[in-house]
Amino acid sequence: MIDASPEQVWDAVSDVGAVHYRLVPGYTENTLMDGHERTFILPNGGMVRHLTTKIQARVKRGAEVMKKTIEAETKGGD
Repeated sequence: MIDASPEQVWDAVSDVGAVHYRLVPGYTENTLMDGHERTFILPNGGMVRHLTTKIQARVKRGAEVMKKTIEAETKGGD
């Protein structure tokens, strides 16, 4: 259960450049914006790129497409 009004939830969800501290803190370390492209920087060093295709505030709806996942490079052990 989310203890927030629909308006508060939409405010956080639609703030596409602040996912790392408003929506899923700890899951992402940072969010980088380049136009409509958003890149999540993950705690393990990986990245996920999304393209925001539509934000409809009137009906509180958004759409995006995952473009690319870049896995973190791991330092080899044995």
